[in-house]
Amino acid sequence: NKRLNEAQEAALIWYIDYTIERGLPMGYNMIVAAARRILKISSVKPFKERLGKHWACRWIERMDGLGRYHALKTTPMDQKRKDCMSIKAIRGCFQKLDFILKKYNVHWKDIFNVDEIGFRVGCITSTTVITHKNIRKVYSSHLILMSRTSVTVIECISAAGYANDCYIIIPGKVYLEKMFDNNLPPDTKITASEKGYSSDDLAIKWLWHFHNQTKGRQHGAYRCLIFDGQGSHMTHEFISLCEDLKIIPFCLIAHSTHATQPLDVACFQSEKHWHGRAIEDRIRDGCNAFTKKMAL
Repeated sequence: NKRLNEAQEAALIWYIDYTIERGLPMGYNMIVAAARRILKISSVKPFKERLGKHWACRWIERMDGLGRYHALKTTPMDQKRKDCMSIKAIRGCFQKLDFILKKYNVHWKDIFNVDEIGFRVGCITSTTVITHKNIRKVYSSHLILMSRTSVTVIECISAAGYANDCYIIIPGKVYLEKMFDNNLPPDTKITASEKGYSSDDLAIKWLWHFHNQTKGRQHGAYRCLIFDGQGSHMTHEFISLCEDLKIIPFCLIAHSTHATQPLDVACFQSEKHWHGRAIEDRIRDGCNAFTKKMAL
């Protein structure tokens, strides 16, 4: 028996095509999750038996027979290929972006770039120091990732030259008033997750944050949101909301963002540097314990 009716299957096919077009082909688990959500919101009498991976395998086999989809194992890039990301591949990515912008008649001022960066509280990266010539290694205790506390910062910039209010995710289940005693810009959005990382639910909340920040500045009907090649939170719910809000998500090539992601190149590398410098200064002043409040 077919688990999806004709309309439900058409909705699933649309979703899969949508993600492929934007450089985010899905695995079996995401297809199952999308099908479950389609059933949940469209079925009067939903099936009692939950869809599983075996259903997805059978469905893809049927689609393969119809010449529409097939399962293909991704090929990992070695470091050399990552370092030598071809001009042809990058050009192809931006040609695809150009096609989408023209297809939806997106005004250039309605193009946005979003990215996230994680900061380990009290941890710094390697740095250059001056020491005696006979010394071959210098160890720093703060290079060891003793802290498992991570703060995630989500930044979004516009091609028009302005930045949306920063979105910060701190670890924890509750907010402590003392955390808000900081020198952050007053419109900074702070939210919490158990481990301080972004999640599918927070991706939805951030999308509403983005919509509310940009809807009053729109120049056309659609906005385009460019992000890195992971696309880990591109759930069916996220894409459906993008469709409702007329936001076009576009994914850059994986492993190329060190060269193609504007925020990664122009913003986050500098932030990481000055974050490390600030920790170094505190260490030299005698501080040996860092808190989430200090990170903010």
